[in-house]
Parts: sequence; structure tokens; C-alpha cells
Amino acid sequence: MRRADRREFLRPQDHPPTPAEFEALGALLSELGRRTREIGVSLVYHNHMHAFGEAPGELARVMEVTDPRYVSLLFDIAHYDQGGGDPVAGIARHKDRITIVHLKDVMGPLEDGRPRRESYLFVELGRGHVDVAGAVAALEKIGFRGPGVIELDTTEPGSTPRQAAEANKQYAVGVLGLRL
Repeated sequence: MRRADRREFLRPQDHPPTPAEFEALGALLSELGRRTREIGVSLVYHNHMHAFGEAPGELARVMEVTDPRYVSLLFDIAHYDQGGGDPVAGIARHKDRITIVHLKDVMGPLEDGRPRRESYLFVELGRGHVDVAGAVAALEKIGFRGPGVIELDTTEPGSTPRQAAEANKQYAVGVLGLRL
């Protein structure tokens, strides 16, 4: 495998990723996954805004071009939603590849004049527009038993990290019925 230039695998700024760019990423991730598996480390792909798997169709393409023996999926429900998808449908679509989940909520688009893909704020669970309860139900439906991370990238104005963590815990336990 030739040494790749890191820029080859950043999301292009001036165009949607091309089929060739997806193929190159898939080959790289599959090879990395094969190598890390040899030393007992699993490789997961995290769908994320401003990455190759930003939109639902793009994430599906990343999963198509990677070897499922070596690359699984960290499914982030808020990034999937912000990328234009329905996390409940995404969980059903990628059920065989999901090994870890980020439970997260997002508010947006904000009224700040930026495009949807840039205009959002991650918020405590239940304060945004992600169907978090539906996503948890979908995970239960597919028999998901992997780990989940309650993630918050930043706190809302006037809130401390501790307050945000307490609000997330209260929602996860009290509303979603999760055990932490």
C-alpha cells in the first residue's frame, strides 16, 4: 500500500466526494481495519458533518466501499440528522455495521444566514429536534447491545459542563429509561 497524502482523504471543499474518492477512502479504511484487527484493535467509521459520510447517501457509500470484516460503524444520531437523514431509518439501514452509538441532540438550522450543513448547535438530549427516543427504540429493535456514548460537543450559553451532563443523565435515565 502506498503512503497516502492526508489531503486525499479530507472531504473536498469545492465539490461532493466523487466515486473515485469514495473508492480510495474505502480501500484505505479497509486496509487500516485489516492491520488494526491483526493487533486486536477494531476500526470504526464515525459519520460526521464535513466528512465523507456527512449525508445519508454518503455514509451508505462509505459502508459499501469498506470491507465489513474490518470496518464497522460508530453511528452518530445527531450528525446523521444534521446531514439530512432520519436516524431511526439510518439505524435500520446500517444495523449490521453499527458497533457503537453517539447519542446526541442538535438544534438547527439556526437563523444565522449560514447553510444548513453549517448552521447548528449541539444541545442536551431532548432540547433539539433529533428523535432520540425513536433512535433508542430502533437500537432496541435491532438488538443492539454495543456501547453508547452520550456526547455533547459544547454547552449552551449560560450552562456549565456539569449542568449539561446532569441534564443529559436525567433525560437518559428518566425519559429514555437507559441504565448508565
